[in-house]
Amino acid sequence: MSALTFFCSPLGRWLIVAVLVIGALGGLYGLGHRNGAAAADTRWQAAMAAEQTRQAAVRAKALDAAVSRELARAKDNAALQDQIDAYENELAARPADPRCVLSDHDVDRLRKLQGGSAR
Repeated sequence: MSALTFFCSPLGRWLIVAVLVIGALGGLYGLGHRNGAAAADTRWQAAMAAEQTRQAAVRAKALDAAVSRELARAKDNAALQDQIDAYENELAARPADPRCVLSDHDVDRLRKLQGGSAR
């Protein structure tokens, strides 16, 4: 039996139809798999972009808080430096004492400037 007569027989026709159906199903499966993978990849990329945006917002918020704290520290340092400068000017305006004696008021004021830690 030749190949042409086999494919023209009822069994051959059923075999050709089965191969075509299996081929079509395989093609549809491959197409669906490719489209599904592309959709999953798109969702993954969108999720990663959203996560990066969220992380950038968190970092920006933390940076803003750090800048705020640093500005407050700088303001406190400037106020303390103003107090020290005023005290130095006051001491410079006093007549010079060869013994370099500080009064109780001076000692209390120095302790305040040092944050109360000097004893």
